[in-house]
Amino acid sequence: MNGVPVDTRGGDAATLAGRRHALCLGVLCCALLSAMPWGAWLIADVSPENPRGENVAPSAPLAAVIIEGNTTIPSEEIAKKIKSRPGRPADEKQIKADVRALFDTRWFFEVSPSLRETPDGMVLVFRIRERPILQSVTYKGNKGVKTKDLEALTGMKSGGAYDVSVNREAARRIERHYREKGYMFAEVTLEKGDSREERDVVFLINEGKKVHVTSIKVEGNDFLSDGLLKTKLKTKTQKLWLFGGKYDPATIPEDLAAIKEFYQGLGFFDVKVDPQTQISKDKSQVQLTYLVTEGTRYKVGSVSFHANR
Repeated sequence: MNGVPVDTRGGDAATLAGRRHALCLGVLCCALLSAMPWGAWLIADVSPENPRGENVAPSAPLAAVIIEGNTTIPSEEIAKKIKSRPGRPADEKQIKADVRALFDTRWFFEVSPSLRETPDGMVLVFRIRERPILQSVTYKGNKGVKTKDLEALTGMKSGGAYDVSVNREAARRIERHYREKGYMFAEVTLEKGDSREERDVVFLINEGKKVHVTSIKVEGNDFLSDGLLKTKLKTKTQKLWLFGGKYDPATIPEDLAAIKEFYQGLGFFDVKVDPQTQISKDKSQVQLTYLVTEGTRYKVGSVSFHANR
């Protein structure tokens, strides 16, 4: 090659120039990285959408482990669920395991770990977003219904989900339960639990008195006796001031239908029945009166057959 020296290690001049350029870039990148604060090497957020959690910072003893974003769950309770500790290096596998453990509690919508540089050293921060957790459930004012029965009725327990709409529906369910037991004027309100910011539920129960039917009268009936019509009624009166006679407005339409059906079976097709209700001042007693307008009784005048063979 006419005495021209050939550098067998690096190829031609163009190749050597490219390598020198790449080397300069590498040196520059190293200088930039060394100038960056270590706190910039953050752990990627670990969440159900990014479970792998790439780009974990270099290992170094942690100065502290901090929980941020919690409003109702104490930090010490959250810390019991993780194993990353101050004085130990920031370990990628352990941080991922901690995130999974926090999600498994079902306390949180989101868990995002990151490293933060502080004057005391590197700090591992778990930034969380809480699910609303029900802290306590209390029933106040119930005497006629046991607390354990109300607990079974609502199914609400501390540690479960906190939902205002569920709390309101539970209050309505308790009211219906009381009325089915004869407490027709029972009222249930939410002393606590009607706000999204709260985490405790308190049902305030005003039972009122159990309402009994003390008398049932039938008026306006001529063709049928009172005693016979009363046997058709679902509503019954209280016996000996102790037993039966629960007042339930839902049974009144059934009583009206039963009286009408009985009359119509006897030919009184135009019969009308109107109920009247009288409630005592203390709302513990009810007197029912059914006003009957019998109307005309229709009879068959004659029966004939045509075209019969």
